[in-house]
Amino acid sequence: MRAKRTTPSRAAEASWQLREAATTLLMAGMAVALIAALTLLYKQQFGPTGFYRPEYEGRIVHKSLTGHETQEGSRVERKLLIEGDDGVRFEVRVGPEVYERAEVGMRIKVGKAQVELTRPEPRSTDAGSAR
Repeated sequence: MRAKRTTPSRAAEASWQLREAATTLLMAGMAVALIAALTLLYKQQFGPTGFYRPEYEGRIVHKSLTGHETQEGSRVERKLLIEGDDGVRFEVRVGPEVYERAEVGMRIKVGKAQVELTRPEPRSTDAGSAR
């Protein structure tokens, strides 16, 4: 007597193919999400926008200190809200020396190796135009 060879039913085979397709789709979605997250992180760290802008210029609108406490210890985050020459406001993180020197209303220009803080020039009022 010969042993019968069992073949999976069509329903079982279709179910298996559906599972494989779902797994493939899920893996592809996760890969796309990972690539998108890494791209966003790269742009934040090395792009012209975000907290870590390599170069920027504008007027200081606001200064803020944020304290963070963890089991390892405490740290302070120093941020400046800058209004660029185009009117767009953005926040940047700065070191303690820049934060201490910076004042609201000052102009700040950050280049590759320098930070320039200047007080705004007082606007001259034309006495002749008031008459």
